[in-house]
Amino acid sequence: MLLFLTACGTSSKTSSKADKPVELTVSAASSMMDVLMDVKEKFVAENPEIDVTFNFGGTGALRKQVEQGAPIDVFFSASKQDYEQLMEEGFIDRGKELLQNQLIAIKQKEVPSQSLADFIETEQKLAIGTPEAVPAGFYAQEVLKNMDVWENLQGRLVFAKDVSHVLQLVKDNAVAAGIVYSSDLHRVNGVEVMEEIDPKLHTPISYYVAMIENGNEQSAKKKEAAQQFYNYVQNETSRELFNQFGFVISNKLVGD
Repeated sequence: MLLFLTACGTSSKTSSKADKPVELTVSAASSMMDVLMDVKEKFVAENPEIDVTFNFGGTGALRKQVEQGAPIDVFFSASKQDYEQLMEEGFIDRGKELLQNQLIAIKQKEVPSQSLADFIETEQKLAIGTPEAVPAGFYAQEVLKNMDVWENLQGRLVFAKDVSHVLQLVKDNAVAAGIVYSSDLHRVNGVEVMEEIDPKLHTPISYYVAMIENGNEQSAKKKEAAQQFYNYVQNETSRELFNQFGFVISNKLVGD
């Protein structure tokens, strides 16, 4: 399920069609929901002539929407593979690596295991994102394969539609543990960190931002608005927010 959230700028001049705010549609990985809502709040306050509608979901599902012609203006990907696929297919006007993240294993408070390796020795269920559609799930699969336990866990794995779903499953006691991003921890109470997963067990976790060339006719105002938002998420104000929410600014962005 994808989640649409809208933020509207206000203007004292609303009497004519020409004064209506420019409408942007921004698709983003669900793990970025909270921080992007804060970024949006500041952006709209500074740019009341622009409305922003967010479309949150799993990166794989969002990529497919772009490929199918959805009118997306800006895209945040939690997957290098999905980002590069859209680039190769000609859907990206411009883009860059924006953020980095880390995997953690979380658990219910009453679960005694102190590490993922310990937990694997139990018979309890583990939730991860669906590897084919959710980047966090793909990275989790890499971890479990590199630990040589993927096949043995097949009867105990619960696949979720996105990281928000993994968090909810653990919080609701539907599973004993899950693998999510470290930036997700602030989003839910009642769970504990079992372990910060060794980054050597998976490929680097990077987030990308891109302006989309979606094939639909875009006005000059809309393209300019998309460029404004694209630039805004890279500025110092946004960087501070990303850091507050547990993300790390990409080395490729530092110094810009």
